[in-house]
Amino acid sequence: MEAEDFLAATSLGPTTAPNIRKLIKLKPTTLALMHGSAFRGDTVGAIDALADCFEARLQAANDALTPNSADARLPESGGPKLSDFAPLLGAKQT
Repeated sequence: MEAEDFLAATSLGPTTAPNIRKLIKLKPTTLALMHGSAFRGDTVGAIDALADCFEARLQAANDALTPNSADARLPESGGPKLSDFAPLLGAKQT
């Protein structure tokens, strides 16, 4: 998730976690990253934990975008900018 915090490369949406969890049905014995290391162990637990992380990020983003009061207003520019959402999705701003 450190790479995701930095790169925000994953499309975060309501189907992200469920699609990741579909991999569990394959019962993998090894997980490997492209150009990275491989993992052998509790692969099902690792996949489920990854899906949990994305589910939590989506929920946090949805919660942050849901007005909690009648005073909630859009920015003066007339609408949000893409950069307004980066912190909500866990991306670090530069």
